[in-house]
Amino acid sequence: MMIQGREGQSYAELQNSVFAMMGAAQENPNVTQVYSTFNTNAPRIDVNVDRELAFQLGVQPADVYETLGAYMGSTYVNDFNFVGRTFRVLAQADAEFRNDVSDLAQLRVRSASGGMVPIPPSPRSRKLRARTRGASQPVPLHRASGPGCAGGLHRSGARLHGSAGRSDPARRGQL
Repeated sequence: MMIQGREGQSYAELQNSVFAMMGAAQENPNVTQVYSTFNTNAPRIDVNVDRELAFQLGVQPADVYETLGAYMGSTYVNDFNFVGRTFRVLAQADAEFRNDVSDLAQLRVRSASGGMVPIPPSPRSRKLRARTRGASQPVPLHRASGPGCAGGLHRSGARLHGSAGRSDPARRGQL
């Protein structure tokens, strides 16, 4: 299911609508594990990699981006089964070490010679408060079928859509 602000809502209003929809869906016993990855509170850092300096240091820009993605975001490691459930393992730095542009100075990447060198600095890197998606772009809402819901995800999706009008009657049909 996708939730979209069609009336010029701010990011905070869109996030409130997403949370309201998640709450309404969680009350339905036929739908479980409702979540969204949309989060307006997550810090954003705009990083410009100095490609020429990277090459001079013997580092491929792709390696720089991979390091930035793993430490400033997250990277998939694997899945494992435990007590009949599957858990996903992600690697990422603690929040306190990835909140600011100054944290980039702590990161190292392997060079062609095998040594670890600092991420090539760029004076244009900065912290952003603007979101990467416009508030009018759809926000995904994910869910799974509840116990005994024989119709699978298709039926639970229909039940989730039925919850949309109840969570915000003023926007019925617009979520």
